[in-house]
Amino acid sequence: MYIDTDGGANSGPTGCSATVQDASGSQTLSGIDYQVHIDTTQDTTGATVNAVTLATCSNNAWGSPAPVESGARKLASTTAAGKITEHIEAAIPMAQLGVKPGQYLTLNVGASGDYLISPVSGQGNGSIGLTVPNPQASSATPVPLMSAALIAALAAAMAVAGWWGIKTGRIKDNAVVAICTIVLASSALVTGVVSAANALSKLSIHDTSIADWAGISALATDPEGDNVLNTPDLMALYGAFSDGQLFIRIDANAGRTDSGGPVVSGNRDLSPFEKASDLPRFVSVPGLTAQVHADWKYQVRAVDSQGTPVAVEVVGASTPAGVTISGAAPEQMVRWAPSTTGMHRITLLARDGNGKTQTQQFLLGVNDDGKLPPDPKTRATPLPPNVLTSFKDSTKFLYDDTDPIQKDVAAGTIDPIRAAVLRGRILDKNGNPLAGATIKIQGHPEYGYTQTRVDGWFDMAVNGGGWLTVHVEKTGYLSAQRKVNTPWRDWAFADDVVLIPFDNQYSQIDLTRNELQTYWGGENTDYRGARRTTIVFPAGTKAVAEMADGSTQNLEQLTVRVSEYTIGENGPQTMPGVAHHRGLHLGRQLLCR
Repeated sequence: MYIDTDGGANSGPTGCSATVQDASGSQTLSGIDYQVHIDTTQDTTGATVNAVTLATCSNNAWGSPAPVESGARKLASTTAAGKITEHIEAAIPMAQLGVKPGQYLTLNVGASGDYLISPVSGQGNGSIGLTVPNPQASSATPVPLMSAALIAALAAAMAVAGWWGIKTGRIKDNAVVAICTIVLASSALVTGVVSAANALSKLSIHDTSIADWAGISALATDPEGDNVLNTPDLMALYGAFSDGQLFIRIDANAGRTDSGGPVVSGNRDLSPFEKASDLPRFVSVPGLTAQVHADWKYQVRAVDSQGTPVAVEVVGASTPAGVTISGAAPEQMVRWAPSTTGMHRITLLARDGNGKTQTQQFLLGVNDDGKLPPDPKTRATPLPPNVLTSFKDSTKFLYDDTDPIQKDVAAGTIDPIRAAVLRGRILDKNGNPLAGATIKIQGHPEYGYTQTRVDGWFDMAVNGGGWLTVHVEKTGYLSAQRKVNTPWRDWAFADDVVLIPFDNQYSQIDLTRNELQTYWGGENTDYRGARRTTIVFPAGTKAVAEMADGSTQNLEQLTVRVSEYTIGENGPQTMPGVAHHRGLHLGRQLLCR
């Protein structure tokens, strides 16, 4: 990264020069004062920062690099449309840059075959930059805060004073309204400034997550695929000041793709009853989510009752076309590049030397995250100056467009008086943004739907004035709902929601066997200790499925999965709904197929 501290891009009177290039050619940068070099490496498991150095330009020549950070650390990554984005983070102490409050820093980023030198590549020549904040302005508490109770008391006192003034003729009634509005708006502004400062103070480069960047907009973006072949593709640059440091985040794709989950999600836990059986058994479990047109892989392993590896085959009659298996036991690999979204049933069969068989059947959830909504800021209609624009008109670009962010909104649904916009963020169980989750309003099909963006955020226009239930779903994940109280002509913010995939641990229950059987879940461990879900099916248990047309069908075999919602510190955020009793946030879902 190249930093110019004495003016706009390429306009500094002093400094060094550098050349950057992408697939369209090269550019020469001049007037550079500092060069930040971030040394990264990548393997199949992810990317790593090995060192960060800072070189200073003196007399038009680069000096020796000074260390900013040493010691390897893993980088955060997110996945969308089968491609993995590496999030390269670094923190540069302001003391090493020698800059002062109010100084404007111009930032340019160059990789081996791509660069970022303007806010939106190909759209103008504006500079990418940040203004160094005043330390006092960025303090966690720049001015005393007003509590809600104090604001209410102040409003009541001003109302009484206003009433007295009107009665005595000393104050006009509209003056009271104006004064109250200014005071309350100022209090909200102070609270907002403090909240923003506190948010920035939580930035970290060591958490292998980008959740702490929520609410910080990209300084620059770059189109996909403009990089030189076989070099990293730069995507976006973020920057913020916090704790006396310049934090930067560079998003890039270095060619690593997602296989739809781990090749082997883990060993399958066998129940004592299955271990005692004379049938072959599967000892591996697959990842249960995939992306359309991306390679999904599963290294499958099965053994006989003595623990000897046995061959596995694909049951074509109950498996989508194109699913293949290769290799020999115990190193067989199942592959598929799905062409359609949805839940797809895959059936595998293990056969031992005595001809005894066992099946493994699962549903693979396939999503298409290749067409995610853009950031609304790139679509917002510019508001005319000196003209009062209604809330509805200023936000209707969300749903009234040729390719709207919010789709299938019924004509005339949004009321100008009650218009509101819901905003929220969806995360995965590791705290990373979850792209491609579908957002609907329960019981209100007229609002259509939207999806979460790459950063996990969503915006949805509704009619406010009461409680609405936000329904969140994504193929292959457990759905969740949250109630949000919506205002008129304003924004409403929902709490973060964490979606978790279906548990890949399972047990098969054969109801034709007149004996006791058990579901034996995988062991879950967090700060509450280790635990395992066990379900006992007594001998003689019967199961009946009610079909869509109302008819019933007796079931002879069940594949049972139990997913626990509340694992780990973000457990309460994974709950399918809000628990109204304090401390009540344990949850599990039983799935039988």
